[in-house]
Amino acid sequence: MTSAFGGTYRSRPQEEVLKELQALRPFEGAFTLDHCVFFVDDNIVSNRGYAGLFLGFETLSPETLAAVCKRVNRPNQYYDVVQKLHDHGIGIGGSFVFGFDTDDAGVFDRTLEFVTRAKLEVAYFSILTPYPGTRLHHRLAEERRILSQDWSTYDGSHVVYRPKTFTPEQLLDGYLRTWQQAYSVPTICRRLWGTTAWKSFFYPMNFGFRQSVRGLANSGGT
Repeated sequence: MTSAFGGTYRSRPQEEVLKELQALRPFEGAFTLDHCVFFVDDNIVSNRGYAGLFLGFETLSPETLAAVCKRVNRPNQYYDVVQKLHDHGIGIGGSFVFGFDTDDAGVFDRTLEFVTRAKLEVAYFSILTPYPGTRLHHRLAEERRILSQDWSTYDGSHVVYRPKTFTPEQLLDGYLRTWQQAYSVPTICRRLWGTTAWKSFFYPMNFGFRQSVRGLANSGGT
């Protein structure tokens, strides 16, 4: 999001990261691992010394990708890309966004089906968020579709604008339902069974996510 953070890649100082690690305490719950930390780096090309892997699938719709000018993503190749990474023993964290103007009522089920069939080790879902300073925020403001100026709700889990093809309530309900279904026990097992994930931390990680999702659902996304 260069309009907010500029066009420069930034890495946190190693000393700062070490202090944060030393201050960490285990989460409460049945599915936790002591001395296990999950590092996330959304960009694997800016600095090879800080490499990680996180795939922004964003959507399965070519029309939506064209509308947001993200031409590098090609949904017809998603399954092949996932298979190649799995063949090399690489686990995938895939992210998806709901609420584009081109989305329809079936977007939630289609996304869940892909996540399950592709056997993504981890899936993240968010609600389209018009961050201040972006072209999206400018357009939606011009269309008088911004519903909230409370920046604390601009976190990807709240509907802060008026969707084009849903009511705000329908979008939030579909978002929460997809999280719940993706991290149900049967779906977790279908995603991870038969992959290389059983030797890693993905099983406890998924069940840890399941506990967080239950909290998110109980709060109604707030």
